[in-house]
Amino acid sequence: MKTSAWIKLIGILCIVFGVYGIWDSISQISIVEMIPLMTPEETFELSPKVQSLLTRLGYLGILVYTFYLIAGIFFLLKKTFSLNIIYIALIVSVLFNIIPLIIINESLGRGPNDFLFNYRIDLFSNMLSPALDMALLIGVRVIGKNYYNTPEAIEEAKIFSPKLLKILTFLGLLCFSIPLSLQGLWKYAFNQASNQADRVAIIESYVPEFLHGRYTVTFLGAAFCLLAIILSSVSLKLSGILWKSFNIVILVLSSLLLMLYLFQMM
Repeated sequence: MKTSAWIKLIGILCIVFGVYGIWDSISQISIVEMIPLMTPEETFELSPKVQSLLTRLGYLGILVYTFYLIAGIFFLLKKTFSLNIIYIALIVSVLFNIIPLIIINESLGRGPNDFLFNYRIDLFSNMLSPALDMALLIGVRVIGKNYYNTPEAIEEAKIFSPKLLKILTFLGLLCFSIPLSLQGLWKYAFNQASNQADRVAIIESYVPEFLHGRYTVTFLGAAFCLLAIILSSVSLKLSGILWKSFNIVILVLSSLLLMLYLFQMM
């Protein structure tokens, strides 16, 4: 794969992982804050010390992954400081995902708390996250010497004229509008019906018959989100600040919407 293609891949992955990390951190905070509202049958044992720790980790995660997301955007933009930022973001992410393992296992011990036990296992299962960060770190290191001046980048500059990039920007916006409209349709169906079967029937009445299968609309929305991410990342080559900002907004919103579609498939 060409160096410029690796730059796009790493940048897009950092943006997607950053959005997912922010989403996951917000979800963690929400779950902890909902515990006092649960009934005795729904709740689980969670000491104030553990609750405070998980909440702080959630807020810290929002900061870490916001920086992670910004680093991915700057990596695609090839700013003079982009390499330094993405190195810092990846290293901080690795530490953020590993340190809680030590805190949970050593500081809090191995008590009978079922939630704590499950959280510990979940952290170990999430060792995939720092492993991916290390892989990205190695990738950035390998392509670092050719990051700013690559033969592929020069060739791409010849292929992607400003006019073509503007067309790709609007195509990215169009691709983003499709999954956004599908989410609007789902919200409309949710408000119109009181059960899942009726909501599905409403949605199916608005889409072609070949989209009536289970998760078909969801897969379609996710696919167009991914396409919008690719098109907007390519269009970041446009020099005007307005065009860059427009593509960054499409890129971030498409990533958020993609995470929502992936969550709906879980």
